[in-house]
Amino acid sequence: MKEACAIIATGHTRNLDLGQVSTKKRKKFYFFMVTAIGLTATIFPMINAAKAGKLSGVKDAVMTVLQFNTKPTINLTLDDESKIEVETMLVTIANTPISGAKNLVAPDASMEDGLLDIAVYPGFTKADLLTYFIKTSKEGITPDGRIQRYRAKKIGIKTSPKLHIAAEGIILGRGSAKIKVLPGALRVLAPKLGEGAEKKQEKSTKELPQAVSPVS
Repeated sequence: MKEACAIIATGHTRNLDLGQVSTKKRKKFYFFMVTAIGLTATIFPMINAAKAGKLSGVKDAVMTVLQFNTKPTINLTLDDESKIEVETMLVTIANTPISGAKNLVAPDASMEDGLLDIAVYPGFTKADLLTYFIKTSKEGITPDGRIQRYRAKKIGIKTSPKLHIAAEGIILGRGSAKIKVLPGALRVLAPKLGEGAEKKQEKSTKELPQAVSPVS
């Protein structure tokens, strides 16, 4: 509380990026942290139900994981140029480094670079994905060379079969979506970069949509 009051007293503001998802079901949905396509998006509502004390949520989540298609295809179009077709059960598109239970999904993401960080998980089994996200909870860094990382301002999504698409844990549709960054759209009271709990982040100098190397 004292720290929050101190920030308010300084009056210092920052303009942070937002993400926007458009699907057939929801034309415009704004997110601050992450959008997920695939396994995580499907089971998130069930996990929330379990946390709320509904034991059926645990059963539903387990059954969904067991029955989930292990070889879906996801097509990504980055900035209307690069096209990527990959067999994977999950893609995450992040505006912030962490999401959910403090999972470090995009270690190099910045909220002020006008870009979204994309992570693709080819070659991961269901057990691999669950283990990976357990290890990345509480902001833990877990290197894995199989993860493909990219950055882009706009991302087109198409999946086969139709996978769930969820932002901030809210399912917005299935099969296809358009996602883009809204640079500096959110003005907040915050400490100067590097003075708060967050690590200082370097502005990306990479050409888009060039791949970002996996964390090592």
